[in-house]
Amino acid sequence: PAYGWRRQVDEDAAEEQKEARGRGEGNNIIKDRDRQGEGSVVALSGMSGTFYGREHFDAQLIISQMCVMQALHYLALGASFFLMDSLMGVPISLDQFFTSNVFENMSTRLAWATVFSVFLCSLCDVGFLYVVVERAKKCLDFGTTLYGFHILICFFYDGLPTHWVWWFCNILATILTVLTGEYVCARREMRDITIVRGV
Repeated sequence: PAYGWRRQVDEDAAEEQKEARGRGEGNNIIKDRDRQGEGSVVALSGMSGTFYGREHFDAQLIISQMCVMQALHYLALGASFFLMDSLMGVPISLDQFFTSNVFENMSTRLAWATVFSVFLCSLCDVGFLYVVVERAKKCLDFGTTLYGFHILICFFYDGLPTHWVWWFCNILATILTVLTGEYVCARREMRDITIVRGV
């Protein structure tokens, strides 16, 4: 009986692999375990989606991802300030990073360069969430933590920002980052993955 069951599995697997090859899909073979404890092979065809297994709490991984996200955020913010300040013809200032002083006079080019830079950086943060965090359900945690640390750094640099425009821009940038990050990550998670099982 066991031989007959195994032969049937082999025939089914061969038929599925033939259909997959007929569709022109490439296979990536990974090792898996079946319920009998014997080694079997799982072929993932057309790897347009991503497999996520059962997750376990990994503090080291979370801290590493958060550090990478924070570093990339300030790298993108600096690049955004450099680009917008150059286009607006104003000198870049450290106050743009960590204070709300530039928003005291919204009629200046420096203030508007800072506004545009904050939102440009938030779009970059979406890409960082897509690459570093990957999971849609984690975007809220990482996005809010990212801007939460930014507020904390601003507090230690020059006290809590007081101008309402600063708070408006950063809260809106946080919402934009989280919602857009969740959307793009969810789109990737929902891509179909064709699985061909063989022995």
